[in-house]
Amino acid sequence: MPTPIPPPPPRDPPAAPPQSDPAAAARRFRFSVRTALLVTTVLAIGCGVAKLIPYGITLLLTGATWIAGASWLATGVLFGRGDRQAFCVGGSIVVLSMWSQAGGQLLEGVRTLLRPLGLFGLGDSFTPWLELLIVAAAVVGNGLLCVRARRWHQSTNQ
Repeated sequence: MPTPIPPPPPRDPPAAPPQSDPAAAARRFRFSVRTALLVTTVLAIGCGVAKLIPYGITLLLTGATWIAGASWLATGVLFGRGDRQAFCVGGSIVVLSMWSQAGGQLLEGVRTLLRPLGLFGLGDSFTPWLELLIVAAAVVGNGLLCVRARRWHQSTNQ
């Protein structure tokens, strides 16, 4: 008579994912005066250089930056996995909507709010950089929103 096969040993529960560790998040986002001063200095120098560059060259540089960023997002949509792909999908939605009425309304609304401050003067070489910064902030915001939405959808499906 054959001997019975013993049952498999019990398994340990799976470890928590590293994103849910609050101590790890606190270590990643430490405030540093040195870093804050460095970022402020680089931003001030960048604003000064952006103001001095002629308007035509500014349009060429911001257009090239736009194309490079859109290409990077498209590559992430095609070849990324997980959170990176979700971020690139969210960012691509903003980039693609700039060619539609919704994207135009976003920039026109920002211009309307900031025009009294003198930040959107026609022919000013700083204006395209400010618009690119606003669009980049929208790309990052929507990308992070899509990452969060992906995590929520995956957690409720289990």
